[in-house]
Amino acid sequence: MRKKRSSFCFYIGNKIRQELNYIWDIMRNFSFNSTFTKLIRSYLIITTVILGLSVLTLYVGYKDKLIRQINNVSEKLLIQSDYFTEYVVNWTSTSGYTLYRDTNVFNLMYGKHVSYADEVIGRRKLKHAVSTIPLAHSIYIYNGATRKFYSSISDSRELAEFYDQRIISMLKNRDRHMQAKLTPRKLAFSVDGLHYKTNVLTMIVSDYPIQNGLNDGAVILNLNAKAIQNAFRDITLQDADVFIISNTGNVVSHSDPQRVMTDMSDEGYIQHILSSDQKSGYTVDVVNGKKSLITYVASQKLHFTFVSIIPYDVLLSDVKAMTELAILVFIVLLITGIVLSYVFSKQIYLPIGKITKDVQKYYAKQKEMMLVKNENELDFISDVLDNLLNNSFSLRNLPQVDINFLRQQLLKGLLLNQSANVKDLDIKFKELNVHIAAENLLVYVLRIDHYKTFHANYSKENKDLLRFSICNIASELTSEHFTADTVNMGEDQIAVMLNMEENSTGDAMAVLVECIEKIQQAASQYLEISLTAGIGDRVKDLRDLPLCYKAAYDYTNYRFKYGPKSILFQDKIGENINDDYRYPEDKEKNVFDALKLCRIKELEEALTEMLNEISQYAYNDMLLAITQLTVNSKKLLKKLFDMDDESLYMDIRAFRRNLKKFENLDEVKSWLLDLYTNTVQQREEKKSNRKDTIVQKAIQYIEYNYCDPALSPELIADYVNISPNYLRSIYKEITNESLSGFINGYRLEKAKQLLETTGLPVREVSASIGFSNNTYFYTAFKKFYGVTPTQYRKHIASNHSNSKVIG
Repeated sequence: MRKKRSSFCFYIGNKIRQELNYIWDIMRNFSFNSTFTKLIRSYLIITTVILGLSVLTLYVGYKDKLIRQINNVSEKLLIQSDYFTEYVVNWTSTSGYTLYRDTNVFNLMYGKHVSYADEVIGRRKLKHAVSTIPLAHSIYIYNGATRKFYSSISDSRELAEFYDQRIISMLKNRDRHMQAKLTPRKLAFSVDGLHYKTNVLTMIVSDYPIQNGLNDGAVILNLNAKAIQNAFRDITLQDADVFIISNTGNVVSHSDPQRVMTDMSDEGYIQHILSSDQKSGYTVDVVNGKKSLITYVASQKLHFTFVSIIPYDVLLSDVKAMTELAILVFIVLLITGIVLSYVFSKQIYLPIGKITKDVQKYYAKQKEMMLVKNENELDFISDVLDNLLNNSFSLRNLPQVDINFLRQQLLKGLLLNQSANVKDLDIKFKELNVHIAAENLLVYVLRIDHYKTFHANYSKENKDLLRFSICNIASELTSEHFTADTVNMGEDQIAVMLNMEENSTGDAMAVLVECIEKIQQAASQYLEISLTAGIGDRVKDLRDLPLCYKAAYDYTNYRFKYGPKSILFQDKIGENINDDYRYPEDKEKNVFDALKLCRIKELEEALTEMLNEISQYAYNDMLLAITQLTVNSKKLLKKLFDMDDESLYMDIRAFRRNLKKFENLDEVKSWLLDLYTNTVQQREEKKSNRKDTIVQKAIQYIEYNYCDPALSPELIADYVNISPNYLRSIYKEITNESLSGFINGYRLEKAKQLLETTGLPVREVSASIGFSNNTYFYTAFKKFYGVTPTQYRKHIASNHSNSKVIG
């Protein structure tokens, strides 16, 4: 055991010494231009930039996401506040309407001679209403005929003697019938030995005023503003300041009573909120010397805006901890990156350094081309290769592998226009065993179809072996008819250069096409690989060879239209190309109309028709049209998803980057059709689920508010935020019952329970379930159950007595 431990320690120590010696050798011969220095410098720069951007993006993303989440929560809470306030307003309006139609209260408002008894009964009604109306502070009745006020907090007062003088000016200026509008006011007066100093929200309920508003009667309801603010505080975030402002910037309700009725319209963030066209949103501004997140929701019904303010230092307390963690992570990853940069640079540099040393040893004997201290090793090797290619020399002593490598590099350089300065080209052709002559040239390109699958299914070694096999097949079959040389261009393409005499172009082209067909068949039979070929135009000499190669490669792109295993050249492609490009908007409209109507079969037919028209254009115009179709599709889908309150993710930039990797229009069609079909299915599912949700919300609202006389399909539709007719339609569709029928049925079921379990008079039973007309209640009950409410109660009582006798 000790021997093994000693051997292991010796091995580790030896490795450390080797690394230290290697580092010392690098430091001793250190040069900023050396390949190793450039490698490690590049790795360090890339590592630092990537880590810095990643950590910064993480920090900024976390910060923005946190702010958006808090804003979303604040916005939802403000919407709840809006619903609560609307509920209070609706309840107050309904209560005011009920008071307004009460016989005793109506007598106080419009009676020219109000007796003491009428006044006592009326005040009793007012006090009872104050105790039942949520958040009510006080109620006034104004009689325009007698110019008197009747109040829930005092005896009657003459107009000139009334303690709440602010209400008189409001009565003069009222201008709308039964207006459900809250007006913020400050109460500050004393009456009957009691002092009133508070903030209220006042609503006036009255008929059309005559020329002078003081000549008409009215019901005035005062709500406790502080109670509303306390209700908001219970549902708002901690440390948030929530308040309500009117459309003019006046404070309607505030956690600080001193701020109520103050004008905030001169505040910059208030001006931004009031001028915004959005119903809700957020902004960042300085409030009371502190940078704050300001969220707002505008209520169109109440003409109020609900505002929440949260200081930034409260929001970003978690961000500070995140910042410290990000810095620590950055430092740890940077140190790790430095170590890995050294390891990777060493692994890459080792073969380069070995080659450089071997070349130096070879040239040291001839005393030429030595590597100087500040020269880059790759530049040195490049100079050596240029020297080999640009000068005449004998290759007899080189291995065949090296000769084949140099031959491939020379021919590849000719095709890519990178060998223009090569000297003694004829000699190089002869020494490297290049067969083609330097005139009357033609190039055809073989490209591997379905390259993504090919690349994924084979290892690097197997891919190289298969490319080598294709080169051999192409060379052997082409050389039967032409003088030819084959070049492996890498990735998915093989290039074949051949000589074709000018006077035999027509017949020779037919022979070449037949030859390529044999190559395709052999590759398919023996290698199970599909090849598409592009044939360039014949050129006179080597100077135009790159143009011929480029044309051949560009022609292979038209497999996008003609499909895999095609043979493509100018005459075949040109006769079917429409040079007058025009985007087929009419065909796009057919596609989008079918998509909007969720008709998948029509959608597929319209898409096929559009892609067929697009296929008549040049390759780049095809890509342009498909890109435009995709961009327009995203715009349409975004609108459709916005209508359904859903988010859409569709990465157009990724699609455009990969568009050239689609090898034919069928792949594009499949991608688009999948996108459209998924959209249709999602919208159909969402539509069905949304209808169920709306119906459930409507039923819950009815069960909670069935006792409200004002309950109607219109009120329920307003609650679920759709039109009354659409609500009736989907309710009937889901439940197979009319909405009005369900409301009446639910109320009558509740009435039956009250008749069975309580001794309430029938008129009170009618009122408690929301029927304001006793006669209509009698009629509806008898129609539904076949007996009147009184007969039903007697029948229940009779059955109960009989059961007792039997027992």
